[in-house]
Amino acid sequence: MKTPDPKTDQLIKNALEFDSLDEAEKLTGRSYKTDDGVTFLGMGLLQINSEDRKRLFTETDDTMFSNDVDRYLRIVKEEGFEIVLCDQFQNYQYPDKIEKFYVLFNYEKGILLEFDTYGGHVNSGKYFYNWKPSYNPFDDAPNKPRVTSSGSYFKFEDGSYGWAGDHDCREALRFNIRQLQQHGTFITPWVKDPYFRLLNFTEWHDVTTVYSNHSVQSAEIKRISAERICRLPEAVRKAIGVELTDAWIKENFLMKREDQSAS
Repeated sequence: MKTPDPKTDQLIKNALEFDSLDEAEKLTGRSYKTDDGVTFLGMGLLQINSEDRKRLFTETDDTMFSNDVDRYLRIVKEEGFEIVLCDQFQNYQYPDKIEKFYVLFNYEKGILLEFDTYGGHVNSGKYFYNWKPSYNPFDDAPNKPRVTSSGSYFKFEDGSYGWAGDHDCREALRFNIRQLQQHGTFITPWVKDPYFRLLNFTEWHDVTTVYSNHSVQSAEIKRISAERICRLPEAVRKAIGVELTDAWIKENFLMKREDQSAS
């Protein structure tokens, strides 16, 4: 796939940052909080924006919401990701339906990607990484790039900064990774844990439904995720900074399922 030109990337950026209610307020000079007409106009603009994004991501062969699994896997593999784990699980809403939970890894960039399926489509997921910006994120320079999503900065001994974070994996994966590469470099192995958990949607539902105690929920979430981390290739574990030491096992397997109360 040919890399989109800067003009197309700017159109994608504009589409992703578009705020339909804000635009509706600018067009009418009124607030959606006091005028339902502004809200309805915003909803119409949102629909137009959704169609624009779909068109742009179709033209650039990028991921979009409601990806079918085959198309999505083709794209992420073209971006250098390899499947390192794939589990089948039961859809708690429809017990006769079997879904899949994927974990993929980009060895060159050190990006860990996870997603689950729902009826043949990508349901939800994220990709996690460490990244070093080519600029000082804390200076006062105008028009600094906005290429990160969730996460936090950390500081190196030389005074420069790194970022440990994640992106929603469903929409604009090619574009978002391209933006990160244009404005910095990926760090591998990881320096800081971007706080990732490897659970499918049935597991998230079961944990939060069965256990009302938040500490118990947290311990169970950590345990399920740790079990999957143990099954990842050793090269992946090293790249994400995990060593299966006694201390790591003790920390992540605080309680076995049978020892946890549902209180």
